Amino acid sequence: MRPPVHPYGTRSRLLHWGSVALVVVLFIYSGQFIDTPTAEADERRMLHSSYGMLLLALMVVRIWWRTRTADPLDSYTLPNLQKFFARCVHYSLYTLLLVQCILGVLILVLGDGGSFFGLLDLPSLTDASSDLDEALMPAHAALAKAMLVLIGAHVLAAIGHLIFGVTEAAR
Repeated sequence: MRPPVHPYGTRSRLLHWGSVALVVVLFIYSGQFIDTPTAEADERRMLHSSYGMLLLALMVVRIWWRTRTADPLDSYTLPNLQKFFARCVHYSLYTLLLVQCILGVLILVLGDGGSFFGLLDLPSLTDASSDLDEALMPAHAALAKAMLVLIGAHVLAAIGHLIFGVTEAAR
């Protein structure tokens, strides 16, 4: 097995692994407020929402950082088709993560409101009879499943690169 090549800088890797950690936490909390007592469910929902808002902020920083740095894929000696699919997966993941986080915030503010780790309250923007938040929940759940497929493709590609090796082009 060849040693991995890391054309991604330290900041990029920290942003990546921070996002991974938050996505894992979000998936852990995602189903834990269903079929639980109300007070406990509210606490878990608040944590899920708070980590989602944290991920939204991290993704904004990550995208900003990505626009400021060279594309590491350009340094790999990969076939152009493989680079194309890698970019498709990356851009799709970024898009789905952003849309998912924005949907989550909309679900909060179009529902009962929410809280960011109990430190900052997000008020409801609708009256109590509105079901707009419930209308967005199926899309939020469907995007989570789509993300799992893309994450699986991303992880399989990373494992493939570790096993078969990827080299940087000579500079």
